[in-house]
Amino acid sequence: MPRAIPPAELDDDASRYKRVRGLLRGLDVLRAVNAAAPHDASVAAIALTTDLHRTTVQRLLETLLGAGYVRRGNSAGSYRVGLRALQLADGFSDADWISTFSARVMGEMLQKVAWPSSLTTLDGDAMLIRETTHRISPIVFRRMAVGQRVPVLLTAAGRACFAMLPRTERQALVARLKAGRDAQAAMARDPRIVNAIVERVREAGYATNSGDWEPQNKTGAVAMAISHRGRPVASLNIVYLRTAVKEAEAVSKFVPALRESVARIVAMLKEGKGA
Repeated sequence: MPRAIPPAELDDDASRYKRVRGLLRGLDVLRAVNAAAPHDASVAAIALTTDLHRTTVQRLLETLLGAGYVRRGNSAGSYRVGLRALQLADGFSDADWISTFSARVMGEMLQKVAWPSSLTTLDGDAMLIRETTHRISPIVFRRMAVGQRVPVLLTAAGRACFAMLPRTERQALVARLKAGRDAQAAMARDPRIVNAIVERVREAGYATNSGDWEPQNKTGAVAMAISHRGRPVASLNIVYLRTAVKEAEAVSKFVPALRESVARIVAMLKEGKGA
């Protein structure tokens, strides 16, 4: 009868295989890129974090880039986590996929319209900024940051997503918003206002706000919902200064750019996650 091999002996046998040093270094580099989020990681910063030579870091980054585990950042010589690395995470959500797909599209839209944009997703009773071009926009004003939460009913981004939700989800969200004590809660308690937002957005295909949110009363925005598998999963907006751009002009100039960008993100979602 064969002798049962004790677990300790199995472990000893496994340890006879040499570790692949290059793979371990590559994983260290990937972890350093991930740790820098939501900011881009530079070669110098990664070299400092991993204690590897810059040439080695650059070579590993190019390997990871070619395999899709990292992608180029917004500035020259910088990197951020790529889609292949994100696919390794269990339970990776649509919202995370969207922010990954959106960065390049938003950067290209910025080149066309100059004004910054943000991608937001519904986060409980608010919208969460997942990606933004405020930090790289040539037009500087009060910047929005990744991780910041903004109101649903007072912002174009929130209205665009809210209006496209299924009725039961809208009703549940309104019930949550009513419990507050701010201006948004007062709006949520008035069904005429809520219904007007839904009707206006659904009819136009986009949402606007013009100084409606007090902390951002000097800015306006135009936003469109990003839908996947039959429901809105995010909003993409373009923000502008009201002293520089009138609302009608903003709609005329920004809606076509938003529509094109949203269509590209939706197409990427279908390709990346399946229709």
